[in-house]
Formats: sequence, C-alpha cells, structure tokens
Amino acid sequence: MGFRKDTYKETDMSLVLKDEPREDREYQILDSGMHLGICVQVIDFGPQSSTYNGEVKEQNKVRLAFEIPDERIEYEKDGEKLEGPMMIGKTYTASMYTMATLRKHLAAWRGRDFTEVELMGFDLTDVLGKPCMISVVHREYEGKTYANIDSISKVMKGMAVPDPEGTLISFDFDDHTPEQLAELPSWMQDKVEDGKKLLAEQKARARDVPPPHTDKDVPDMDVDGDEIPF
Repeated sequence: MGFRKDTYKETDMSLVLKDEPREDREYQILDSGMHLGICVQVIDFGPQSSTYNGEVKEQNKVRLAFEIPDERIEYEKDGEKLEGPMMIGKTYTASMYTMATLRKHLAAWRGRDFTEVELMGFDLTDVLGKPCMISVVHREYEGKTYANIDSISKVMKGMAVPDPEGTLISFDFDDHTPEQLAELPSWMQDKVEDGKKLLAEQKARARDVPPPHTDKDVPDMDVDGDEIPF
C-alpha cells in the first residue's frame, strides 16, 4: 500500500494497530519524554468522518503503533500472566501534503523530506520494523490523562536497537481477508466497517461526477540519502 500523490486524498490509504484504553478500564500510560520506539503496526482505516469546529470532514485515516522496548508492562492473556513492551500509537490523516502531520513525522523520522518522485508512491509499510525516537506528552481529556505522540525523529547513530518482540502487522483497507479483519481489536474492526459504509456513500454521491484529470510531468530524478531508514 502506498501514497499516490494524485489520488491519496480521495481514494485508498490507511494502516496501524494498537489496543487503546476504552470506557473505564484501568490502564498504564507511557511516561512523558523521549522513548525509543519500533514500528510494529500499520493499519488502514479507510475513509472516516469527523466533526471539527462544526465542520464535517471525510478523510482517509491510518494508524501507526510502536513497541517501547525499554518500558515494560505485565498483562494477562488466556489466563496466563505475561510481560512485554508497552505500546503507543497515533492515528493520522493519510495525507502527504507539506503541512500534514504524517508527512512531518515521517520526514523527521527518516532525516530528510520526500522528493517529488517519492511522493508519487511512498509505501507506508516500509516503516514496519524500523526504529525511531518518540516524544510523548501527557494530555487530559474528560478527567483522564492520556499519553500522546507529539513528534517522531531519527534514532541517534550508534544507538543499540533490539529486534521487535511482537509480530509486524499491516492491514490494508482495500485488500484484506475476513480473517485479517477478525484479528484486529474490536474498536479497529468498527472503524474499518465505518470506513466501508462511508466509502459506499462516497461512491453513490460521485456516481454521476466525472473523475478529475491531471497531467503533470514527473521529474527524472533518483535521490538517495545516506542512512535513511526507509
């Protein structure tokens, strides 16, 4: 799955996975500050509807989730007590415009911005398994404190990075099986189903609208940077 500069705004895109706190469940949040993270989940939610300042927006959403190997948590699964790395994730609007948060975070992560050629087809799954530094801030919402990803940056040269402990997971909204959908947490399954319904509505509204036409030359350039992780 990749970003195609001329289509990502109105068509497919999304990716990421993480079990988030829901309702009144007790949960442990990640400390604020800088943490080494490893991207282990890229989940495509497809188009999602949201309201901000009274304006309804329909945007494709994608989620990235990270293991934090230096921060551990105990949990129970199938009656067995286990221990593993804490997780944190962030849901982004699937946009590669200059001012988009996703593009800013990816550019800082890789150590340079994207070329015009790269913007024509960047595959977001390339970040799976890649390490980064994550700046975590705490914010309060409805009386509870949540840990949020504020920024992402490149790992310092020579820094020891362990292998991911969990399975690397990607979920493609446009190309997945029922079994792959069933493996997602229920709240993610709900988002994917919402995306399918909204996509059907968008297609119905656009049935009689001719597709946009673009004719832009692609520059002949192939720029490789040293030590760019993806």
